[in-house]
Amino acid sequence: MAEPASSYWLQGQRTEAESLRATLTELTTREYGLGSSTTWNFMLNLAATHSNQGRHAEAEEFSKQVLDKRKGHSRHCASPYLAEACEA
Repeated sequence: MAEPASSYWLQGQRTEAESLRATLTELTTREYGLGSSTTWNFMLNLAATHSNQGRHAEAEEFSKQVLDKRKGHSRHCASPYLAEACEA
């Protein structure tokens, strides 16, 4: 599902790409749980999608939500994507 999202993104179909990424994030959360580095990477990727669209306030808010949820899940602190959350 991640590949079609990238394909939509490259074609300028931002809404479709974001929708697929959001769905993938939700499914990943259900499958692996909130403590999984895979889940956090997908969630932060979705925040990056907002940022790339120029929706910086939304991206920042979503990133904060992800990082707040991440607190207490320190077993994946080796991930460079989650360094800020692990320091919190």
